[in-house]
Amino acid sequence: MALDMTALRQQFAKKENNGGEGGNNNYYPFWQMDTGKNATVRFIPDLNQDNPFSFLIKKMTHELKIGDEVKKVPCLKQYDAQADCPICKASAAAYKSEGKDTVTGKALYRKLQYVGQVLVIADPLPTEAGVPSPHQGTVKIVSMGPKIYDSIKDSFESGELEVDPSDYHEGTNFQIKRTQSGEYADYSRSKFVNRPSPLTEAEIEIATAAQVDLSTLLPAKPEYAKVEEL
Repeated sequence: MALDMTALRQQFAKKENNGGEGGNNNYYPFWQMDTGKNATVRFIPDLNQDNPFSFLIKKMTHELKIGDEVKKVPCLKQYDAQADCPICKASAAAYKSEGKDTVTGKALYRKLQYVGQVLVIADPLPTEAGVPSPHQGTVKIVSMGPKIYDSIKDSFESGELEVDPSDYHEGTNFQIKRTQSGEYADYSRSKFVNRPSPLTEAEIEIATAAQVDLSTLLPAKPEYAKVEEL
């Protein structure tokens, strides 16, 4: 069930404090599409109707270099905003002692991603000649960085969206657009299609059958002692 738009706008208007897939291999690899291509997807509502963001959930992680390995560790504030996180403490201590240009503080600071489920409407990912897309028409998980999230946030703050975009009947599709910024892929031009896009009954059936509680896509909460040891 779609949330009230006033409540949704309030959630997306909140300031974020910046930051793997929890072992799930059902992620949509949109980053593999060629520069200049667009993927069209439809966000699916969280099965947990208490999620104030309706179709997205935040994922906060730290990256620790242990020997030759870079290990992603869930931030304990992911599970309780008031919780103590030893990595957050170490990052804050580095900023305090070294200043805003601290290399250690920046490296330890938590990274934000946003996780949701989408029905893939149009898939531009390259395939072998004559082979149809394995993603189109299926429900996949997406993990998005701050640039795509900012595009979604802007759509809410600007008043561009009049209904919850994940609503099956009155919502709208989202285009993930890949451009290039120097040597890096850039997704800042991703945006909602500016018209309602009702799903077909077949699409609604596919989406409903795959719908999950988005919190189950997050990694399990680690013990404080384990995080401190790492």
